[in-house]
Amino acid sequence: MRRIADSELSARMNRSGAVLIEGGRRAAAEIKRGASEIDKGVKNLLRLRDSVDRQRMPPPSFMMVLTAGEYGYRRKDGVFVVPIGCLKD
Repeated sequence: MRRIADSELSARMNRSGAVLIEGGRRAAAEIKRGASEIDKGVKNLLRLRDSVDRQRMPPPSFMMVLTAGEYGYRRKDGVFVVPIGCLKD
């Protein structure tokens, strides 16, 4: 996995990241400090997904809000909420 500088994705994301994963797929992530900001991060990711020019590139394969919270889960809208502690090791 590597970080990409995709001008179309980067222009639409604020304090977020886009990564290229094997097979040419893309993922999108927002970083939020607390649980109270998760919905804002999800809203940004869903707006990004809906604004991608599907003629030029597919939508993100998955979307994630990385947070300082304690619990990880997948929301009904398909966005993953992942505590930063899950990324260690």
